[in-house]
Parts: sequence; structure tokens; C-alpha cells
Amino acid sequence: PGAGIYLNGQLVKGQNGLAGACQYLPFGEDWQASRNNPQAQCEIVIRLIRIFTYLLNPHIIVLYWDRPTTNIMELLQQTCRCKAERIMLPSLVISDQMLADFKTGLTELTLRTFFQSIS
Repeated sequence: PGAGIYLNGQLVKGQNGLAGACQYLPFGEDWQASRNNPQAQCEIVIRLIRIFTYLLNPHIIVLYWDRPTTNIMELLQQTCRCKAERIMLPSLVISDQMLADFKTGLTELTLRTFFQSIS
């Protein structure tokens, strides 16, 4: 799974132009074990969204998810304990184009490195 954060009108990228590898976040989730359990995946994704939301307060969160099975936004709103939490919720975009975006990121990184080496 992957995620992107759109903050202040721009997609936030990491130091290599890449970011969003959620399965490496160190909060004890077993992504492989939840692969065939849509309910478990949904719960993990909601926790991730809440972490990103209350840490960064982004406008939009892009989720790379090939098979959402439920309305995540509805479930996310149900987990909010107060009005302030609901107000902070970002818009969600669910995309199944992770491979295409990953290739675009790698291409951009390669070209930038190439042009830096010849200038």
C-alpha cells in the first residue's frame, strides 16, 4: 500500500522524489497478514489516515489501493470523537495507479540525476 499527501497545493515527496511506502511504517501492522482480510485492511488504512491527518493536516490524502471494499470516508468520520477531529479530515482520493505514479517518480529521479551529472 502507498499514500501521498497533498499539502499547501503540492504533492509532498521524499528526498528521492519518492514517498508513501506505508507498509514500512513502524507501528506494528502486518500488511501481508491483512492482504486477504478487507476489514483488517480498512482498519489499518483508517489508522494511517488519522496519523497523517493529525500530524500534518493535509488538504488531500491519496491512497493507492487496488481494492477498496467500503466507503472509507464514512468509516473515518465514525472514528472521530469530536467535531474538531471531523473538521480536520482531508479529502480522500483512492487510486489504483500506483505503478504508473511509481514509474513517473523513478523517471523523474533518473532524469534529474542525469542532468545534474552533465551540468
